[in-house]
Amino acid sequence: TYTVVPRTPVQFIFSGNREFSAEELLSPLDLENRPVPFTEGAVQSLFAGIRRMYQSKGYFYADVEATRDE
Repeated sequence: TYTVVPRTPVQFIFSGNREFSAEELLSPLDLENRPVPFTEGAVQSLFAGIRRMYQSKGYFYADVEATRDE
């Protein structure tokens, strides 16, 4: 017997980005191998990874922020 627990779908939309593809920006989450649903910690980890990516290209003041649609 399997129990299916439906969860709210998650969608990431990037705007203002000209340096990286959406796939590159999502790479810190390792979506292909992700065994658990997204948590607030996972989203914060994604933000930190994106900031590091921009900093590695010299964009030391890049800002990463999110809005949540309910």
